[in-house]
Amino acid sequence: MDTHLQFQPQPDYLHSHVQPLATSAASVESTCQGRKVSQYQGEVKSLKEEEQGLGARAWSSIKSIPRTISIFCRAIGKVSLVAYYFVKHQLFGYEFTSEHLQNYLQRLGSAYPKMLQTVVANPELLKELGKLLNTTKSERKKFDGVIRDVLDNNPEIPASVPRSILDKAGCQDHSVQRHIASGTIGSCFEVKKGDESLVAKVVPDWKADDLAAGLQSIRMLLFFMPKELRTTIREMTDPFVLECDLKEEKKNQLVFKETLEKTQQTERLDTYWVPQATTLTFKVPKINEAVGADNLLMMEYLQDGHTLNALTDPENEQLRSEVYQRCFGKRLVNDALFRHILEQVHSQIKAKWRELALVHGVVHGDCHPGNIMLSCKPDGHLDVWFIDFGNCISLTEAQRTQYPEIVRLLSNLADPFAQEAMDQARFDRLVDTLWDDVAISHRANTPDNKAQFKNLLRDEFTKLRDLDSAIDRVAERRSLTPLQKAELRANCQDPLFQEEAKVLLLSLISANLGSVCKLRGVQLPSSFTRYISAHFRAGVILN
Repeated sequence: MDTHLQFQPQPDYLHSHVQPLATSAASVESTCQGRKVSQYQGEVKSLKEEEQGLGARAWSSIKSIPRTISIFCRAIGKVSLVAYYFVKHQLFGYEFTSEHLQNYLQRLGSAYPKMLQTVVANPELLKELGKLLNTTKSERKKFDGVIRDVLDNNPEIPASVPRSILDKAGCQDHSVQRHIASGTIGSCFEVKKGDESLVAKVVPDWKADDLAAGLQSIRMLLFFMPKELRTTIREMTDPFVLECDLKEEKKNQLVFKETLEKTQQTERLDTYWVPQATTLTFKVPKINEAVGADNLLMMEYLQDGHTLNALTDPENEQLRSEVYQRCFGKRLVNDALFRHILEQVHSQIKAKWRELALVHGVVHGDCHPGNIMLSCKPDGHLDVWFIDFGNCISLTEAQRTQYPEIVRLLSNLADPFAQEAMDQARFDRLVDTLWDDVAISHRANTPDNKAQFKNLLRDEFTKLRDLDSAIDRVAERRSLTPLQKAELRANCQDPLFQEEAKVLLLSLISANLGSVCKLRGVQLPSSFTRYISAHFRAGVILN
């Protein structure tokens, strides 16, 4: 069960802006697993909803001192490792290889692969990262494969871990059959109860502790990053620890499933590329509501399911051939044909994500192709499964109207491909909506402060809209020849390139907007930044 992302092409010029495992010994595992995930919340608000008295809170703080010191010391160690890697490869010019990346991410722990998964959203961005590391073309191809492997195939945890978690949850009658996949946080195993196969998603408690140390080190490193990125990165990483609580994920999954069932779940795949009429049925796996542990989620096993990520992997041509034969009853003679069909499926998935978010206010915050599974049935039937609901957002009625409108305005106002001047009426509407309706607090809610906020935001949009300046900066930074610069400029005329660029711009705009708001003392809801990030991950643009 692949829980990570497939990447979509994105623009070239924008990039200038922008573990050891637990032992298998059951006794040791029992000790490690005995602690609740809610103990490892770091900077995130405690999962416990009940109010505590002053004495209880004080005692809880005292008890957490050793752990806080431990996390801080481990964070210092991770920062030291990052500094060492930077000096080794950037200052001393030591050749960087894909094996280095794999080794470094494993040493740095859970937070850094999760961060890479969140920030790096397509193969073009991976290509650019490889260029910045001065890798050769052949090495970059290998480099891309390693990133896929790191994100899609995290180190397998021992079978004693799910066994211990199942026992503590009262599921002694479930037998662990095999490991399915490990994500950056959770791991999935096939388990059986009698003749019934199920999927058990587990999160070892030590994973949450390791994640907290990693996030602490990332926050330290933010001091060395551009100011406009700090707020956005903090808000992007805050939900990571919450993903360790599978009880919360179960609630999200139930809400998403209930909302999906209110929509039209079966759609036609309108394309002449398929040999017969094809239907898509959107689904969410059933879960076992009887299991109430916060580090265990039990759900149905998806027979013959493959992630969209796996199906679109260039290396999986044989898999595509087998799936096509099963679905349409014919041999696949042109691999590009089926990849085109998968592109159409992905477009339908994005349309459904958009409907759920905009009409019903239920946002899957991590809807990349690694979290979409396809089960291909005979006679052209495709079951499309949404999975991994650790990062979901529920919008209020007001936010359901405000947030999409802001995204539309942002996409238009910061469009570097627009020929016309920035629309002043739209810009005024954006400022008024942000300042008067969305902001939850102001350092000084005065006309003068609002005017300064407006001027700063206008300056940011002016920079983003200057396509020629961006191309010149990229050409200078990479020492491009005049021919290469001309090719880059020609790519910017491609409508598909422009549409993909707008998706990536949402992430960049969010960073700039967060910087301006912080500078003028305007606090926006954290759900707003997460909502923009969700658009970026899902590849959805609002025109």
